[in-house]
Amino acid sequence: MKRFAVIPSDPLEEYEKKGTGHLQEEYFNPNNFFDEVYILSPLEHRECEMFGMKVIPTKDRQLKKRLKELSIDIVRAYDGHKACDMACGFKQNNVPVVVSVHDIRPENLYKSIKYADIVFSVSAEVTQLVSNYFINSERIWYLPNRINFNTMQPISNSSYSDLSKAYPFKFIVLQIGRKSPEKNIESIIRALSILGEDYCLISIGSGDAEPYRNFAAENKVNNRCFFIDSIKNTELPKYYSFASCLCNPSISEAMSVALIEALACRCIVVTSEIAAKSVNINNLQNGFTIKDPRNIQKLSDIIKSACTDQNAIETIRNNSRKSVECFEKTLIDNLEVDYYKNILDKKQKGDFKKPFLKFWR
Repeated sequence: MKRFAVIPSDPLEEYEKKGTGHLQEEYFNPNNFFDEVYILSPLEHRECEMFGMKVIPTKDRQLKKRLKELSIDIVRAYDGHKACDMACGFKQNNVPVVVSVHDIRPENLYKSIKYADIVFSVSAEVTQLVSNYFINSERIWYLPNRINFNTMQPISNSSYSDLSKAYPFKFIVLQIGRKSPEKNIESIIRALSILGEDYCLISIGSGDAEPYRNFAAENKVNNRCFFIDSIKNTELPKYYSFASCLCNPSISEAMSVALIEALACRCIVVTSEIAAKSVNINNLQNGFTIKDPRNIQKLSDIIKSACTDQNAIETIRNNSRKSVECFEKTLIDNLEVDYYKNILDKKQKGDFKKPFLKFWR
């Protein structure tokens, strides 16, 4: 019996709200590698079974006891901050702790990461950040984000006729990502004032939209800006297929799932060179990239090209889906399972039996 403990970054109900709840079992347990998966989290409020996993509300100081009682083989913390603190601060002897880091913001990486046994990093930029605290570079393993190609694929015009009625504009600029400063949504809003009445923005992502609505009003484009908190994951291909382009001009980015999804759906992508690095986007080959995403004139020019330059659009669409095949779910699932096999082999050899000094953050 192989038993796995997960400390997620969000309560499971948040995944349900996003429409991805049914995907969590295969996400946390790729290829059903583990016989039993336990969600041990202070964010949960009741003991139950969800999505094929056993949920046990667990406070940080209860973790060590739980790991022993449940005979857990591996612990996985799904962020570099609070979940990392819990997993690394209350370790059980010879129960390896794996920490996933998906964020490039330094404030979201706690120093407790230095006590992890293995770190899964989504990109070279994240690896560089992690290396500031986690000195064993041989145990920082690359595990990028993944997408399901069966779900993320282009769909026919008739499937998004409802969107055409809801947003009757010639060109649709789509932005997907949380509403936060590093996503640089303000620059898209300012670009709309240059692009003109044919262009609208649909911005999808969690966070407070009110400041962006106010900013759109200040720039006299509020009638062409639409802010949506979230949509179901299964609805995303409809938006990617409907949009003239996806514009994610982030000023910092660990690894954007939205960019991979858009490329798989053959949506034309506009993004910053920073965000393009980790997802294999090359300018005018499988997308449009911009060096300075805060240059509003340049950004508006590139958005216009992404919407109207038919030669570039044809080339990019021909290349886009193939360019992200390396992130296809089956490949990444297999890679993750290989990592777990390696960890269990090290565990059997006693590689994780070592003194642990309690940290204080």
